[in-house]
Amino acid sequence: MTMKHYPVIAELVDEASGKRFLPGETFMPANEKQRKRLVKAGCLGEDEVDPLGDIGDLPLGELSREHLENIAFAIARQQIANVSDDELRSGIASHRERQAADHDSGNEGKGGDDADGLDDNTVEQLKKLAEDEQVDLSGKTLKADIVAAIRSKRGAA
Repeated sequence: MTMKHYPVIAELVDEASGKRFLPGETFMPANEKQRKRLVKAGCLGEDEVDPLGDIGDLPLGELSREHLENIAFAIARQQIANVSDDELRSGIASHRERQAADHDSGNEGKGGDDADGLDDNTVEQLKKLAEDEQVDLSGKTLKADIVAAIRSKRGAA
């Protein structure tokens, strides 16, 4: 089953997500019944459109975070549409197992970036560590910037 997008020609609100869609955007109906209802109501156009429009061909470095997410979601939706229910269940089960393993190991929510434990330090501890490791903190006052500078220096070493 291919996920199809249609042009929004009159403002609509997706009843499932509560998200508002404005004219000029695209909308992916959950099913054919919803598509027909929205077309009949004058909210959607009849013809399927490319949800990425002109942004699909632009260099990735020129795209905003929102555009990158839209492209990633479109790719994911297409991939999901092309797998069996059993493959989806297997993928979800694997994800749950990884979450449980992260929870059991105390790494829940850390995304693997804190293997060095830097995020657990205070700003003062990080500044001392940076001094000890000869990390330049010029202009860096936020904890995230200090952590990034230390990690950058360690990665370059």
